[in-house]
Amino acid sequence: MIRNLSTEDVRALFGFGVAVWLIATVVFWVGGPVLLDPDAPLIVFGVFFVAVPTMIVVTFAAFLWREIRPAARPAAAILLVVPGMLLDVVMVSFFGTFFPNLERGSLRYLAGLLLLAYVTVLLVGLFSKSR
Repeated sequence: MIRNLSTEDVRALFGFGVAVWLIATVVFWVGGPVLLDPDAPLIVFGVFFVAVPTMIVVTFAAFLWREIRPAARPAAAILLVVPGMLLDVVMVSFFGTFFPNLERGSLRYLAGLLLLAYVTVLLVGLFSKSR
């Protein structure tokens, strides 16, 4: 699958994935006590609800930016999520160190949100069609 992408595209998409991961991590590090508060399920639901369209837009933005053809989109989506998934393994494993301001009960919401975001990107990559 990667053979459908140039080396420059591979690097750019991987870097884009790192950038999105970093932005999301900062957002939840700063806003997590409000956005992932176990005592505010409606807010948490809203975050989950907003995550899907946000990740769809971010994924298509990356595809348009790099002019990724439909045949290469599954590989491109993988490149977008792999850096975040690898970094999140460490972050979730050491949740208290990375997110000292979040309640322990927020971990399940954070983990679920991460899975939802990554599967959204992968599904966009698998099922998107050309314009």
